[in-house]
Amino acid sequence: MSWLMNKMINDKAGRISLCRVVVVRFVGILFVAGALWFVIKTVQRAPFVFVVCGIGTIQDVDGNIYDTVRIGDQCWMKTNLNVTKDPSGAAIKRYCYDDATGCGSNYGGLYTWSTAMNGSTAAGAQGICPAGWHLPTDAEFKTLVEGQATVGCEGSRGGWECSPAGTNLKSSGSLGFEALLAGYRNTSGSFDFRGTFVYFWSSSVSGSDAWFRLLSSGSATVNRNTFNQAHGFSVRCLKD
Repeated sequence: MSWLMNKMINDKAGRISLCRVVVVRFVGILFVAGALWFVIKTVQRAPFVFVVCGIGTIQDVDGNIYDTVRIGDQCWMKTNLNVTKDPSGAAIKRYCYDDATGCGSNYGGLYTWSTAMNGSTAAGAQGICPAGWHLPTDAEFKTLVEGQATVGCEGSRGGWECSPAGTNLKSSGSLGFEALLAGYRNTSGSFDFRGTFVYFWSSSVSGSDAWFRLLSSGSATVNRNTFNQAHGFSVRCLKD
């Protein structure tokens, strides 16, 4: 037998904390001095946090804070992931454009697909995202992009589609997604296209490659394609 007692509070960051979660378990009955005594065991649980999307923030394992934005039924981080450790605290390889000392909190890091997925190959895996978040699947990117199209589009086709989704998703667009054109890291180790393109990994594989979405400074559309998993691309996390 157990009882769950909890209390909901709002903090200043717009997050809702479920705190003082206590499980009370029935252990047995004792008969002492003519009275019955119920023996119970209590276990104090650590608080955990729900995010009110568009108001609340999320924190990664490094302590970086990310704003959130609701687009349709999806809740996205508002900036690119910039973490240097996996969820367990183990160091990972984060590339900064032109091998700069820091990546900048808005541009974020560039990660190979394997690093971004934290070794998983499952679509929708948490990867290096905070708990309760994951790398978006190809289908979830399709939902995001198609929801912004004002003309007919098919977000699961390859190539450039779905105007004006590209404009809306970029910095100063209408959605608050605020995608900066972070460029990418080539498999040769060179860096290209800062200010021209931004590449976002999905968690969906395609043979030995992986699906990604690409935004361009010169296009109102979004490109869907696959690329070698050894490239360094940006990561946006999506709430579970």
